[in-house]
Amino acid sequence: MKKTKTFDLKAVAFPLLFAAIAVAGFVYRADIAGFFRNRDSVREWIRGLGALGPLAFIGLQILQVVVFVIPGELTQATGGFVFGFWAGTALSLAGIAIGSMLNYVVGRFLGRPFVLAALGQERLERAEGVLANRKAEAGYFLLFLVPGIPKDILCYLAGMAKAPPAVFLAASMIARLPGLAGSTLIGTATFSGRLDVALAILVAAALALVAGIVWRKPLEAG
Repeated sequence: MKKTKTFDLKAVAFPLLFAAIAVAGFVYRADIAGFFRNRDSVREWIRGLGALGPLAFIGLQILQVVVFVIPGELTQATGGFVFGFWAGTALSLAGIAIGSMLNYVVGRFLGRPFVLAALGQERLERAEGVLANRKAEAGYFLLFLVPGIPKDILCYLAGMAKAPPAVFLAASMIARLPGLAGSTLIGTATFSGRLDVALAILVAAALALVAGIVWRKPLEAG
């Protein structure tokens, strides 16, 4: 008897999620662009919430991780612009940590078909190779450190691989911290009128990105 192919919802879950995000982004594109275009209005809106302002920003960071097409650098710079460097960095870390764990749970529940659709065959195999050749802590730290794989989507991989949550979260947050701090500092420098500092950070980030691309393969294989 011939086996009939069954419809695998997990395999199409990521394309459906991406399509839903794309549609929502298109429908609300004017509101989203307007929100981030005027930094002063964002600052006043968050500060106008009083004690709820930091929680609102953490919620914004969680949304950025879950709706992974929103550039993290944009929301992180907003944190520096609104709260200053230290508070902005701390609040961004909190929001990103919560969002990362939400994505981790999704990856653990939906498994390999979902992650394969999210990363693609080549990226998934490369990531699994890194994890197989290293201790878990070093593997996840390296994956989140080097460029080439979307960091928010890597959280799905960690869930699929059933990484110990504490190991995954610690390694990913430490690896994200330099970039997060840099983006936050750009926001702080921009608010203070120190565009020279913001430009210097952007140049340093660009050089780090180029270095990461050049040394990515030796790092992954080493």
